[in-house]
Amino acid sequence: MKDVWLLDVQTMAWLHPPSMPAYTMLKGASLAWAKDGRLVLLGHFYKSGALLVTWRPGEPALAVMPFQRPGPMSDDVFLVWSDA
Repeated sequence: MKDVWLLDVQTMAWLHPPSMPAYTMLKGASLAWAKDGRLVLLGHFYKSGALLVTWRPGEPALAVMPFQRPGPMSDDVFLVWSDA
């Protein structure tokens, strides 16, 4: 299970993304921030399989998309980048 809480340092308020906690495989999900301010979660979720999930603080719901990744899911750290 993965549960995410974010501290807004401007208001000192804790933010809890929707649908948290998420039921992921043990050490089977990683988080990173995209340059555009979205939180990106890549992992294997029970009953749902491999998913790419994004969320921007303030949005009412997560954006969820299935994905195919070669090899087994692990707790590898990933990086989000853009060509811009």
